[in-house]
Amino acid sequence: MINLWKGFSIIGVAVLLNGCFDLPERTSYTLPTQPSELTWEDVRQYEVRLPFSVFETGDVKVPVSGVLDGLEVFPGTDEQSLWVKVFAFHIKHPEYGDVLIDTGLDSRFQAGGQGSYRGFLASHIVEDSRQQPVKNIGAQLKMAGISPDLIFLTHIHGDHTSGLPEMPDDARIVATAGESYHYYPMIMYNDHFDGVKQIEELDMSYGKPMGPFKQVVDIFGDQSFFAIATPGHTLGNLSYLINSTEGWVLLTGDASHTRYGFEHDIIPGWAEDADDARDSLKQLRAFAEQNPKVRVIAGHEY
Repeated sequence: MINLWKGFSIIGVAVLLNGCFDLPERTSYTLPTQPSELTWEDVRQYEVRLPFSVFETGDVKVPVSGVLDGLEVFPGTDEQSLWVKVFAFHIKHPEYGDVLIDTGLDSRFQAGGQGSYRGFLASHIVEDSRQQPVKNIGAQLKMAGISPDLIFLTHIHGDHTSGLPEMPDDARIVATAGESYHYYPMIMYNDHFDGVKQIEELDMSYGKPMGPFKQVVDIFGDQSFFAIATPGHTLGNLSYLINSTEGWVLLTGDASHTRYGFEHDIIPGWAEDADDARDSLKQLRAFAEQNPKVRVIAGHEY
């Protein structure tokens, strides 16, 4: 499966070059001036702290081997598949307004199956799905009175972009510079970006080392919200650290899908670069060890 997954990247390049769907325009996300020197102890003392909340938008059933490298069944069971949650995260910034990290699932997952996934391989990646009524991201945001101004993606995989069709038309969408759309017609594809005119690219080459991480960007320039380069699962996978009103929250993205994987140092089976994936997980685990009060949320599990 891993060799196939890497092969899809090659197919995806050919697809994009052939223009099989209308690509959003790519522009640069303008970063504020980055501090010349900053330590996590400095961040700990900073006053800007953001309200943070989690939206659970449904569950997808995936192969254990995809989320836990080298394992065919989940430890202690004979289960070859695992139900995992699909999240969207919300922060409220005094200047930038309502911000989402990832978009959860739209209402098409209420019917089960592959939801908005298409292609002959879709059922081998998302084997099934489940979602209670009004738990799709659009309905939950409406009930909460939230209209996102900015959407930051951990990476561009369908389970993190499925809610885009329910987002406001004028919401700004930000992804890592150069991140692939992972769009493979007939193989596995979706319509999540059909209405998206523009994506702003976050250039992590501007990131600075903040131990144990190699590249960290202060997104708003006020030490409230950080992007952390954690490639491996995809070449542009991001993790995020939020300086929240309830303490630090570390979102691993799919650098680690599950709590079990994070705690037992197991990278995802689905990895575009396994060596990068190991290095990224090592950095995340080291940060959690050095900051035992941080709340760690894996890509698909608390």
